This record gives sequence, structure tokens and C-alpha cells, in this order.
Amino acid sequence: MSFRTARIVLLSLVILLSIFLFGGDLAAQAPTGGLNGVVTDPSGGVIAKAAVRLTNASGASLDTTANRDGFYEFKGLASGTYTLKAIAKGFAIFTQEDVQILAGKTQQLNIGLVIHGGHARQGPRSALG
Repeated sequence: MSFRTARIVLLSLVILLSIFLFGGDLAAQAPTGGLNGVVTDPSGGVIAKAAVRLTNASGASLDTTANRDGFYEFKGLASGTYTLKAIAKGFAIFTQEDVQILAGKTQQLNIGLVIHGGHARQGPRSALG
């Protein structure tokens, strides 16, 4: 086998290997969407550290916490229908069903929490269940 033929065969193998290693990952990546917003109290004041949970139709959930400005964010979401829940100490659980996430789009959904009249015994994370 000549040097030129060996070089062509080797280059062909490298290209094929690259396609198998990286091509499958590129094809499997689907466009994703996002969701963000601000958690506020009835007066419009922001609620820092509110627990926010996003659950898809199959029951898988993602959790985040609102930052000091009340801002929460979910990135890299598969397209579909979700349920959004949020809670903070002293406030009732917020639930928004049928939240539609579309590929390539970030939806904004602000959360308005109302003051809870009773005494909750559960912490914010466990209460979202």
C-alpha cells in the first residue's frame, strides 16, 4: 500500500469516526425553551427565596429559588405542558397549570403570592409536592 493510499484510508476513517462520535449528539439536540418571572406579594413587593417548582406532564420536576430580586428562571426546557408552583413562608401555594413551553422561546410568567391565613407546618419545598 502506498503512502498516499494509506493517508486517504486513515483520513476517511477519522472522518467516519467523527461523524459517529459527534453526529449523533448534534442530531439528538432539540431546541429548548425557557420560563422566567418575578415572585411578588399582594402589594407588588418582591419575594426573595420563594421556592418554585416546574413539573412536566410525566411528573418530572425541576426546582429553583427566587433570587433577592424575586426573579426565578428555568432554562433548557423541552417543549410541552407544565405545572408551575411556588411558595414562600407566610404565603399560600401558587399553582398555574397548563403552562406551555415552546422551543426557541422564553416565556415570562410572574407569580403573585397571597398571604396564607393558617399556620403551615411544612417547609416550602415539601409543601410543593
